[in-house]
Amino acid sequence: MESSISLIIASAAASAIQLTACLIGAIQLFRHRKELGDYTRGLLAIFAVLFVVYSIYKVITFSLHPYDNPYSTLLGPYVVLFGLLAQVMSLIYPLGIVRHRVFAPFLFLFVPWLVLSMVYALIPEWTPLYSLADLRMHLGEANVIIRLVTVGLYIPYLVYLLHLLMPGIMNRMSLSQHYFVAYVVLTILVGLLHFAFYFTGNLVFHILHQIALAAFFYCIVLFDLEIRLLPGGNTNSASDQADAVKLEYVSRPLWERICEALDQDEVWRQPSLSVESLARICGSNVPYVINCIKKETGYSANEYINRKRITYVCKRLEENPEMNLQEVFFEAGYRVRTTAWRNFREIVGVTPSEYRFSKR
Repeated sequence: MESSISLIIASAAASAIQLTACLIGAIQLFRHRKELGDYTRGLLAIFAVLFVVYSIYKVITFSLHPYDNPYSTLLGPYVVLFGLLAQVMSLIYPLGIVRHRVFAPFLFLFVPWLVLSMVYALIPEWTPLYSLADLRMHLGEANVIIRLVTVGLYIPYLVYLLHLLMPGIMNRMSLSQHYFVAYVVLTILVGLLHFAFYFTGNLVFHILHQIALAAFFYCIVLFDLEIRLLPGGNTNSASDQADAVKLEYVSRPLWERICEALDQDEVWRQPSLSVESLARICGSNVPYVINCIKKETGYSANEYINRKRITYVCKRLEENPEMNLQEVFFEAGYRVRTTAWRNFREIVGVTPSEYRFSKR
């Protein structure tokens, strides 16, 4: 009896640890979700929030019903269904890194889970299974079969995750191969521990699963926020050369890379240019770019980009005062007239029309 109580307390504590790790991870990922220009961090944040909600539910359930709850039985229906959702969500992150902004192809991954959710909603009563003997006894019942089908669907998702380890696919990811292998191994470990808990009901597996899941999220957040922007991967000669060029590029001083992007490549002409996209171009991240520009120029990153644009406008008007203002601002990357006029007046001190008149 005392050992059972200890396991229940340990399970609740492990769930609380997982809740904390997921909550911190969700907050950090959401805060930095726009730095990479894709939606992978946003999806990871949603993934983490789902586990936060789920962990709160588990802690409350263990507290109110320590001996009679969905986790005291084998193949708890909604425990199994949520596990399948977690398996689907674990695929979205690596696929998002490969496909970047293309989101539509990922929707098919949720189809089996959505279909099963509708089936689960139609089942009026679930047979509780307290042992493998109970499972064998009720094996022919529809509500038991649908749970086994749900667990069986984990396998093709895991196989698909392993498929992403192929060199041709990994070379397209913006992360190191060592990290992705670790990601796959941790995902499989978490899945196996969940499997073990499903079919044994042993709370030891539940505790290990919660700890592994907390470590999983910690590693993901740590890597994505601190390391992912660095280039990685070297599986064939073509990619070796490309990676060598990238590595040589990012090894140069950041200010030098920023100047090359703004002065030589004139990326400020791009209407969609933002601090986030400039950071990607320079192979760095937003805080470093902001701090570097501020240190070197005294201006904020956005102000420095706007000054590049306005300097170009002034130069063009000096060369040809009769030039159409709309046209020259368009060339400089502006698409909104009010923004262009406001920036010009703030930086130059007069309106574009007044400046042009002074150059005639």
